[in-house]
Amino acid sequence: MNYHRLVLLAAIATEVTGTSTLKMAEDHPVAGYLAALALLSVSLVLFSVALRTIPVAAAYALWEGLGIVGLAAIGYFAFGETIGPLRLLGLATIVAGICLLLRGSQARAA
Repeated sequence: MNYHRLVLLAAIATEVTGTSTLKMAEDHPVAGYLAALALLSVSLVLFSVALRTIPVAAAYALWEGLGIVGLAAIGYFAFGETIGPLRLLGLATIVAGICLLLRGSQARAA
């Protein structure tokens, strides 16, 4: 795995962590919001680095799509949110869409 793909994964992880921090900010609002702001800012910086070599459509699809899937998992495991059949179908559709976008990006590059 090359450097820019690792940076994109780090951007996804910090985005998911920052967004999850917003949910946890109920107990300590100021610290929670500042932590979320810092993490989301780092995510954007990392994303901009990843865009240097990764096509924008593929990078954005991964960043947001995997972020949504990651947040759904965190919501389920950490916050007790439910994931019903329709939500699972929606998440599977997102993953399928990401796969199709990535295949299309690879086909154009060849």
